[in-house]
Amino acid sequence: MVQTKKISINRSGSKLKSRKGIILKIILGFLVFSVLITFIINTVIAYNILSSMSDVRVEFNEATLEDFHLGGEQIEVFSSDGLKINAYIVPHENSRGNVLILHGMHGMDATSLFGYAQFLFEAGYTPVAVDMRAHGKSEGERLSFGYHEVNDVNAVVNYLKTDDRFQGAPMILYGLSMGASTAINVVAKNDDIAAVIADSPYLSMQRQVADYMKRDGAPSFFVKTI
Repeated sequence: MVQTKKISINRSGSKLKSRKGIILKIILGFLVFSVLITFIINTVIAYNILSSMSDVRVEFNEATLEDFHLGGEQIEVFSSDGLKINAYIVPHENSRGNVLILHGMHGMDATSLFGYAQFLFEAGYTPVAVDMRAHGKSEGERLSFGYHEVNDVNAVVNYLKTDDRFQGAPMILYGLSMGASTAINVVAKNDDIAAVIADSPYLSMQRQVADYMKRDGAPSFFVKTI
């Protein structure tokens, strides 16, 4: 008679491993989902902020050169991407240099710079107040934080280079805020620029967006991921 042995298999260990695997997958899935949601929320917030900052037109056109006892002229040039760009020039008979004054965004246009123009003229320079795109009397419906504005500045510089009154004098850029960042971008690729005065440029576009997110009350956790 053949004897058979009963073998008892302990399945509790394998069940425990299986449960741990399921729990681990759930945790990993939750982490991936959280990261994805954070990314989507950040993207939407950043897009809304960028749109609110860029899809604007700023038109003051309140002051005149005469208000500052300046006699000058208004010119129109075309940027390389086809926008009409407006600028005001106050020629100095014995100019020490041509200074293009570049405004910031939203709260300024070229007419906001006539006080600077007066100061520069009295110091012996030819001031050139520029309406960059989407500002003042220049064309355009949105700004680009100093990126495409480079085309606007270069168009004015090229105009000055073709006029006998301004040839031979140094080309200087004096920028405020976005205008300062634009000036830095211009001088990086334009050898005609002799000097740059950059007043309060922003460190980077990412930092600028992050600052606006903080201002608009975005959670600090989201801002830190920018």
